[in-house]
Amino acid sequence: MRDKDLEIRITLLTRQLLSPLLLGLSQDLGKKIAIAKIPCLLKFQIDLLSTTSYKDLFNKTPENTISFRFHSPTSFKQNNCIQPFPLPELVFNSLLRRWNTFAPAEYHFPKIDWQGMTTAYDLKTKVIKKEVTEIGSVGWVRYAFKNDEQARIATILANFANFSGIGRKTALGMGRSQFKPKI
Repeated sequence: MRDKDLEIRITLLTRQLLSPLLLGLSQDLGKKIAIAKIPCLLKFQIDLLSTTSYKDLFNKTPENTISFRFHSPTSFKQNNCIQPFPLPELVFNSLLRRWNTFAPAEYHFPKIDWQGMTTAYDLKTKVIKKEVTEIGSVGWVRYAFKNDEQARIATILANFANFSGIGRKTALGMGRSQFKPKI
């Protein structure tokens, strides 16, 4: 990717939206378009990286250890302040709210008092300077859950994070994260 190239990442968990999205994009391939008032040239290549469904995510094998890589600055609103450190309760409450907003009702979870612990991390703060300066963490973090039910739900939400992002301002590119399952 060149310095001025912009990667747009679109994630879908509703199969019925893929066809209209691809149809709409295909009509503008190779043309100049504007996204958020930014002039762009839509290349002739669209990469589909993975497919799944809410049902598949809901049935993932639970893991007691969960690791994330934060590719773009990730932060959270905590007590009307910005928290750049991804505390387990902030990460998983953020994912839980998004999951319950978008997943079908039969897959919703109740509010959870998370008992996860941060067991390791390699993070650094990164500043984004746009109209407003934003700060967040990039790098990786690992959490552990002793409670089996919380581990099950955390695993589902961690897999969902690959599609939803974590924390605040994900629509602007913050919080792009990737769940790293045990190998």
